[in-house]
Amino acid sequence: MPNASTNIRLRRLPAIATLAADGDGGTPLDSWAEGPRFANAQQLLASGFAPDAVLLIPTDARQAATWLESLRRDARVGLAPLLLARSWGESVDALSCSRDR
Repeated sequence: MPNASTNIRLRRLPAIATLAADGDGGTPLDSWAEGPRFANAQQLLASGFAPDAVLLIPTDARQAATWLESLRRDARVGLAPLLLARSWGESVDALSCSRDR
């Protein structure tokens, strides 16, 4: 049975949203986060959900850049960690938290 301490810890779990494009090939990472899944950045932003982090699984560099730019411009999501499932080059990775430093 949960106690007060357990309830506090559960409330601290981050809410992680996943953006995964149709045709992403069933990337193993798409099941990594148990939070809500969205098909694109516009769908996430329209939902009103404010995640603590976002895992992005785009199909190409242009899609990755478009999603990252849209999310970085939003007041609710702009400062959250935005994680790419893979590198898409320096210019795209610079907008995410996934790049090597």
